[in-house]
Amino acid sequence: MDRAGGLGAMVKMIGATSGPVTVNFWLGLWTGVISAYSSSSGVVMPMFLPLVPGLAKAVPGADAVAMISSINIGSHLVDTSPLSTLGALCIACAGVHEDKQKLFKKLLAWGLSMAIVGALACLLFFESWAGKQFPKKAAPRFEQALIEALPFTRLPAASRGECARKRIQAKEKAVLIMLAVLRLR
Repeated sequence: MDRAGGLGAMVKMIGATSGPVTVNFWLGLWTGVISAYSSSSGVVMPMFLPLVPGLAKAVPGADAVAMISSINIGSHLVDTSPLSTLGALCIACAGVHEDKQKLFKKLLAWGLSMAIVGALACLLFFESWAGKQFPKKAAPRFEQALIEALPFTRLPAASRGECARKRIQAKEKAVLIMLAVLRLR
């Protein structure tokens, strides 16, 4: 995505339509809508987390920790959508007496409505963070905790399947991006 210029285009698009408060709303909304039909941790977070350093520069006063949290909240709140893994499992495991068409429609409505609810929650909760910086005293402790957590995400090569390997790489990338954002400040 970065080589094709998609990362820069997304930063420009979100940065042009956002302020320090509304950037959390837009990140929560877009990640929620996209996560309604794709994997939160496998697709949405690896796609949106690399936007944070660019958005931190493009939207003066926006808080990087709030943006990361908005991406996480927006993408995971809609996981019961039937087009996503958890919702599909709900439908697959529904009892014989359940009307699966009706369940599909209810889960789809619930998942898509959670994209809006998540975006509004991010707007309201992170509104008070706008223009404030992450406490300088907490930054080294937070950074140290992230560094210490990184080795725990690695598995021995023998027990690593392709899917697990990709998931671990996405988590490692998220931790490294969070470290980079903290160092930008």
